[in-house]
Amino acid sequence: MKKFNTRTNRKPPKGWDLIEPQLQELQQRMREAEKDPSEGKRKPESVWPILRIHHQISRYIFEAYKKKEISKELLDYCIDEKIADGLLIAKWK
Repeated sequence: MKKFNTRTNRKPPKGWDLIEPQLQELQQRMREAEKDPSEGKRKPESVWPILRIHHQISRYIFEAYKKKEISKELLDYCIDEKIADGLLIAKWK
């Protein structure tokens, strides 16, 4: 299994192995959305799939935290590593 791309070499906290497979799947979908041709679309329309996936990643992590499946430490790690959007999660709290 391919390692998930993080920004630093920090070791992920306990519980990372629970969310990593789903994050890898969403990251793969993000790569496909970035490569998708945007001919015939307005500029904002070409960015919508990317924003939707970014929103799904943040929502997945927040819901896992809310259900107490992951720790606060892991949530903070995901926000610090820019895996999840901290401002979006703060809005949901």
